Amino acid sequence: MALNREYTVTPFDGANFSVWNRRVKAIFAAKELDIFLEKEADATNDTEVSKSKKAYAILLTLLDDKILSSLQKEVTAFKIWKALISTYEAKGAMNQILTRKRLATIRKSKETSMRQHIDEMLKLVSHLRVSGAEVSDIDSIVYILMSLPKEYESVKVALENQPNVNLTLEFVTQKLIDSEALMNDSKFVDKSSIKYPTDNVTFAAKYKKLICNFCSKKGHTSKFRRLKASKCFSCDKAGHYKRDCPVSKTAADSGARNSAYEITFVAGTLNEDKFIIDSGATSHMCSRKEWFSSLEPASGTIRWASKSAVLQVEGIGIIRGEISNNANLNLKDVLYVPNLNGQLLSVKKIEAAGFCVIFMKEEVFLEKENKCLLFDHRKNCGQYISDFIAHCETALVGY
Repeated sequence: MALNREYTVTPFDGANFSVWNRRVKAIFAAKELDIFLEKEADATNDTEVSKSKKAYAILLTLLDDKILSSLQKEVTAFKIWKALISTYEAKGAMNQILTRKRLATIRKSKETSMRQHIDEMLKLVSHLRVSGAEVSDIDSIVYILMSLPKEYESVKVALENQPNVNLTLEFVTQKLIDSEALMNDSKFVDKSSIKYPTDNVTFAAKYKKLICNFCSKKGHTSKFRRLKASKCFSCDKAGHYKRDCPVSKTAADSGARNSAYEITFVAGTLNEDKFIIDSGATSHMCSRKEWFSSLEPASGTIRWASKSAVLQVEGIGIIRGEISNNANLNLKDVLYVPNLNGQLLSVKKIEAAGFCVIFMKEEVFLEKENKCLLFDHRKNCGQYISDFIAHCETALVGY
């Protein structure tokens, strides 16, 4: 049957009953005939009988021939409507069950791109909504995350730790597509393509043409090379002179910060010499006082959820350092916690500074302004341990 041109409604052919149902109700309400979808006309009331016949005639024009032929015994609008509800709402409920089952069991295949997979998932969600089910964006996000393979496990963890205000369907979709692109980009995934200098020297682009008279390598002068090999007479550590000693500067700093900190985090066994990136930590934390280039007194407590312990915060400051990507970093507002058995980096703090934290299967990357830095490696214990090295003098990027 052709389109009903008066109402621009395609005659019902058995598909998308909930949508067609809504349109028909709107048309009958506008015609003030909707009452005759709910009850029969009073046979003693000529006006009602007349309106009921009009409702019947309009409803016939909104049905496809194959549907109409199955309703030969129904001779009023009410009887036709009752038969349609009985048949197709029950069918719609079964369709909802089958579609939900499909959404809960579907898995992304390697041959399917993330965009194609998400489109397929959202198409099923659309079918579910058409059948009359209420499906929120959060429901859609849950279905999508459930369908991802193991290599996206770290991405799922990162998304699950996002604030609720950020967890929109558009945000999750873009994050997953970006993560797939990063996985497929060999210059990020292939470790052999990441260049690590053998002398572990960090230098700015303008010094790349310099040649060291001490080691004959490019990128620095002999003065810088001697500095790396020198030892401080104050703290007995290499890499700086006494006049620039961060420990001495800490002792000379004046003023106090007495803000109280109440922080809850969950972490496993920590590493005393390396920073571990923790999605549950709300602040950067460090127990090594000698790593701070500046430190101000502060008070507060930390509740360590996994050990039911309360640790004292004794300061807050900056730690300067470098990572293996030849990029220097400043860790700002790092809490000094002497009794913390390790060092922690907060995902929330990093993201608050404008970085995008991307968790891969074995690595973590920081992305900002179209630049991507390798930041962490996953070790056997399942933790992401950073290659961050403290006491670098010049900060090129910071958070």
